[in-house]
Amino acid sequence: MTKIFILGVGAQKAGTTWLHSQLSTNNNIDFGFRKEYHVFDTIEQEKKRSSSKTINNNSCIRSTKYILELHKKNLLGTNHNMNSNIKFAYRSLELAFLDNANNYFNYFDYLYLRNPEIKAVGDITPSYALLQPKTYRMIKKGLEARGFTIKILFLMRDPIERMWSAARMNKRNMKTQKSISFDEFNFMASNKEWIGYDKSRYEQTITNIENIFNPKEIYYGFYEELFEVNSHQKIQDFLQISLLSFKPSQILNASPKNTLMPEELKRDLGRQLQSTYEFMLKRYGDKMIKLWHGYDIFK
Repeated sequence: MTKIFILGVGAQKAGTTWLHSQLSTNNNIDFGFRKEYHVFDTIEQEKKRSSSKTINNNSCIRSTKYILELHKKNLLGTNHNMNSNIKFAYRSLELAFLDNANNYFNYFDYLYLRNPEIKAVGDITPSYALLQPKTYRMIKKGLEARGFTIKILFLMRDPIERMWSAARMNKRNMKTQKSISFDEFNFMASNKEWIGYDKSRYEQTITNIENIFNPKEIYYGFYEELFEVNSHQKIQDFLQISLLSFKPSQILNASPKNTLMPEELKRDLGRQLQSTYEFMLKRYGDKMIKLWHGYDIFK
């Protein structure tokens, strides 16, 4: 019997939350105590931070600092009320994962072994799309040493649409007063580092994961097709385990559009990501022109 580890590597705002929700309804899949563990991206960023004087306010780094602060105060694992106790227990696990990646691998091995019904465990962290090849290699080595067959899930979305969705989510998460004055388009134009061109450079992620993992064990999907009926069958065939039917109507974390993106901004974003659009067109053919409206700016 195949022992499966589902490794979701992105992309951000490409349907990973919805897919995690659908897969989690199955009794034969156990993702543990969260969707995104942010172990390996945090480890990479900590290494970069330690070798640089640049201040990094990334949420993963802040989370790590918070965990370490709790540990320093001897608050991890202490008894408060039940909810706090569980929360601190999870924080303790996070600290253990960051301290030694073997703890992460052993945790998922435990999830698999403790329940005979479980066919797959996993971690879907979109930030893993930016991992370096050597980090992917470490993940592969650690999981295969425990007998796992690794199934990579990489969902992609029209790069311009993906960045716009991220900006709308940023607005949605703001306090009401601040969100009223927030202009998503001015924000995108003036915060080009934040909107994450790197998270939309799918060619880099594809190259890195295919250099380490067997291409036959990588599932490439598109947000624009994810909610179609045949999406369930494709993913079920890929994972090679029985899955309950997906419910396309249960879309999570959607950020509705209230206006059209200015053409000038769209062209500017497209120029920055032209190599990605070209790569995807060469790899998947004219299908991409039908799926992604971003190609319209190149006509």
